[in-house]
Amino acid sequence: MSDVLARSTAAGPSWPVEGRPALAAGWWAPGLTLAERCLLPGSPASTPETDRRAARRLARWRATHGLAESGQFDRRLAGAGIAEHELTALLAESPASLAARAQQPGWAEPVEAVLAQVPEQGVVPEPIGPEPVAWQGGFSVVVAPFTELGWKRLAAAVAAEGLDAHTFHAAWNSIARRALPPVFMNTHV
Repeated sequence: MSDVLARSTAAGPSWPVEGRPALAAGWWAPGLTLAERCLLPGSPASTPETDRRAARRLARWRATHGLAESGQFDRRLAGAGIAEHELTALLAESPASLAARAQQPGWAEPVEAVLAQVPEQGVVPEPIGPEPVAWQGGFSVVVAPFTELGWKRLAAAVAAEGLDAHTFHAAWNSIARRALPPVFMNTHV
């Protein structure tokens, strides 16, 4: 744990990062959930063309997934407290318009911090093990930088609280070894 504590940082660099292409303004907007979008102030901005595309998109969803027949779609809209025409308006809204109505969500900052630290040309490991297990190794490559950032922040918080880092680390590893897939544990914990 002392190694992790020594390497811990605050939130990480903000964008733009020197030598890296800048993230587009509002890059996070398409990741907002339906519930988050419904709570935003103002109304979604759209054009007749974006309205037509949104209506076609909605029709494809209904047809492809059988959502109309099962009633699942109508129940989901009712649960969100919106009508179909309101969903169509949300679907028609551009990411720029959506970002203008919203604040950057809390999850965007850790993503930016991770992206700032990940090498531009990452090494993709060869799959380990049989096919049903190989996806876990690939997934761990994607998740590892987020886990590392979370671990650094947790370690910094533990140190700031004056907790016994060694005991905490041992307990954390014990829990993680029971909860995480073996292929992930062998590579990252």
